[in-house]
Amino acid sequence: MKKNFFIALVLGVSLMACSKSYYPQMYEKAGEDETENILIADDDSIKMDTTTVKEVLDTVKAEVEKVVEAEKIVESTDKYTTEDGADVVYAYHVVVGSFSGRANANNLSIELNKSGVKATVARNQNGLYRVFYYSTDNEPEVRTVLAKARKKYPDAWMLKLVAR
Repeated sequence: MKKNFFIALVLGVSLMACSKSYYPQMYEKAGEDETENILIADDDSIKMDTTTVKEVLDTVKAEVEKVVEAEKIVESTDKYTTEDGADVVYAYHVVVGSFSGRANANNLSIELNKSGVKATVARNQNGLYRVFYYSTDNEPEVRTVLAKARKKYPDAWMLKLVAR
């Protein structure tokens, strides 16, 4: 019995000694790390420091702002006329090109018409030629067409002509 007690005591003291010597190596106390880390858990755990997380968040924020900005409708009181001199009557337009010269606008319009898009070239009172990919009085419709137009023309945008 004394022998078993002695063995148990030696084992207990050994375990305590081992745990004290290995504990600091196995675990870090909270707040002692030089940089604050965030653990993103999924199948492959990734550890990122706070500057990396901030950079990612800033990038995401910038991309969201671009999307929000891209979905805005630019309102204008400019008066547009078509090549035949008629006033543009529709309120909403998907614009795929803006040119100071008629030739460039016409070339883009011809390219669009060959691909089945009924594009229109319109000129404002300042002499700027815009190529309208699509025109309508229906805002949801122009947003739908804008998404389609951006597949080939990523810089396409929406214009709303408002009365003065």
